[in-house]
Amino acid sequence: MFRRRDRLSRHDARQQGGLGIQLSLDTASIPVYDQYDQVRDHIDDFVAHIERDQCYRAGATQIIAVGHSLGGGLAQLAAYSDPNIRRVYAFDPSMVTGYYSVDPRNRDENVKGLRMERIYEHGEILAYARYVMRQFIPLSPCDPRVVSVRFDVIHGSPIAQRSLTDFDNGLLREARGYQPEISPMVNEKCALDGSTPLVTRR
Repeated sequence: MFRRRDRLSRHDARQQGGLGIQLSLDTASIPVYDQYDQVRDHIDDFVAHIERDQCYRAGATQIIAVGHSLGGGLAQLAAYSDPNIRRVYAFDPSMVTGYYSVDPRNRDENVKGLRMERIYEHGEILAYARYVMRQFIPLSPCDPRVVSVRFDVIHGSPIAQRSLTDFDNGLLREARGYQPEISPMVNEKCALDGSTPLVTRR
């Protein structure tokens, strides 16, 4: 799970053009090892760690990258950088995905069969910028297949609608037909025989 950022990184600022350049002038001469650099440098270690887990089964276990805001951009970068990640769920994702920062030969091989879902709230602040961006850079239909999923489950200001907690609760209400949650997520050990359900209903 990749998480959002609290401040605009220099890499994000460079990717966002003029506005980003103005915001990053104070750190332009200082080398910054940002989150995008860290994911690119350590994704192999992350995947190797998952593959060493006792519940991992080669050929059966699917590695999925999930993130919110900056974490959504990092989740996409992780998939572009590693062929073992075959699916991405990016919630209210950053528009900076790191696509062009991955070696094209590796990236072009890694995206074959990759599926990404960019899930966002209708009125959140970056939804408008993403809409404009899609007019110039349309979503990819294949390799990777990128799907944009829009919900309208939160009301309030565009900034307030970026709340992951509120978005999560709104999605849960939508999935349950507005029925209240009857059991919290449980933290149980991995059961290889499938005897421990991942979703329980009472």
